[in-house]
Amino acid sequence: MTYERSENLDRITDKTKGLSDTGDNSRYYGKGFKFAMYVRYSKTNGQPCIHEEWRILKSAIIRQKTGIVYMKDLANLDLENFFEGLLKKYISYDSIDKFKLGIWLLGLDGRVKPNKERELFIRVRATVFCRELDIKTFAELKQHINEHKKEIKKRGRRSLWDEKYLKCDPNKFKVTVN
Repeated sequence: MTYERSENLDRITDKTKGLSDTGDNSRYYGKGFKFAMYVRYSKTNGQPCIHEEWRILKSAIIRQKTGIVYMKDLANLDLENFFEGLLKKYISYDSIDKFKLGIWLLGLDGRVKPNKERELFIRVRATVFCRELDIKTFAELKQHINEHKKEIKKRGRRSLWDEKYLKCDPNKFKVTVN
């Protein structure tokens, strides 16, 4: 199965092992029940997408995971529901929480609930920040923050903004989309 990536779904993470694939390498999970995932360009529209394969080996594992014992069971299996269930169980889709990012950028107290106008301003600030740095995905945001931390550590003098970056945990800007 190939699922096209949309703008708000940026990184794919294996929930059971915490591994992710944002490069061109294939990932394989499990023994006898394998999940293969790799990034490639879609043959239909040329856009980046994730290619996923489920490889189920050995009759005992097939019976345990799918309930298939006889050929008639295979004919009656609802494959779409089966694979969707596996995706929900093993894969999560992550995106940027623009509200939390905006609060961090503006140095606001996140415990105070803002009114609608203030909330919009916070989200716009995060959107402008991401656009200025050409950040579209959570993975890109995390990479930017971590690379900026490395640059700061190489320099001698640090500004208040640099200190803020060094203390930042990029994972607090992650929201999981199901």
